[in-house]
Amino acid sequence: MAFFPSLVITGVDGDEPPDVRAVLVQLFAEGRKAIEADDTQTAQSVIDSAETVVRNKVPSEQRRKMLLHGCKRAKAGLDSADHDDHTAAVAYLTAMERRLNDE
Repeated sequence: MAFFPSLVITGVDGDEPPDVRAVLVQLFAEGRKAIEADDTQTAQSVIDSAETVVRNKVPSEQRRKMLLHGCKRAKAGLDSADHDDHTAAVAYLTAMERRLNDE
C-alpha cells in the first residue's frame, strides 16, 4: 500500500539560495513529468541529480534531510511495478516542488 504525503517538508524554512531553489523546483517537476510519462529511467536520473544538488547546495541540515528523504521515497516508488507506488513517487515530488515554490 502506498503512502501519499500531504507535505513532505513542513515546518522547515528554506535558507538555500534562490537559484538552488529554482533548480530543485525544475528537477522535481521534470521527475514528476517523467513518471507521469512512464519514463522511469529519466525520472531516476533526474531524482539522482536533485539529490546531488540537495547534498551540495542546501545549507540547512534539517532541510537537507527532509529533501533527501523525499527523494529516497520517490525513488523507492519507482522501483516498484505497482502503479500506486508510482503515484506516491509523483506525490512526493509534487509536495517538494510545491513547498519550494511557496517560499
